[in-house]
Amino acid sequence: MTTVKEQEVIQEQFKKRMNEDELLNCMRCGFCLPSCPTYIESGFKESHSPRGRIALMKAVVDGLIEPDEDFERSLDLCLGCLACEPVCPSGVNYGHLLEEARDIVSQNKKFSLPTRIVRKTVFEGLFPHPNRMRNVTGLLGFYQRSGIQSLARKIGFLGILPDHLALMEKALPKIATMK
Repeated sequence: MTTVKEQEVIQEQFKKRMNEDELLNCMRCGFCLPSCPTYIESGFKESHSPRGRIALMKAVVDGLIEPDEDFERSLDLCLGCLACEPVCPSGVNYGHLLEEARDIVSQNKKFSLPTRIVRKTVFEGLFPHPNRMRNVTGLLGFYQRSGIQSLARKIGFLGILPDHLALMEKALPKIATMK
């Protein structure tokens, strides 16, 4: 949970660091919507679309909303696949906006011990190591092809996961067979 002090610091950082011209570049045309897996999987919830997240970022910059848990959840649910960028007629650099917003939040938020351990494991122990990434991708492929994914969905196992993990699992792309 983000404290009021953390929210104030995050909001101030948004005002300083977010590119307001880029935030205003979004025409809100909706071309990004059909290409966004989290928007589709969320049941077409606007705050889980690229244009919705941009609107939320702009609202934080303008002081219209607090960078609260719902705001963070919307940012966290984005897969960062950037399928929205090629279809954007305005050429909004959504990836840069998302990265900047996530960086501001993560630099100014105190994480619980379990969260710090997971973040350290993923960001330092997994992502910088291509062989480990290949192994994880292989495990995800096995999870999909073996029927475990279908079984987990049928018996409702995903219901015990936190909402954001369950949504990310639903949006997980089909892993190609590795050679």
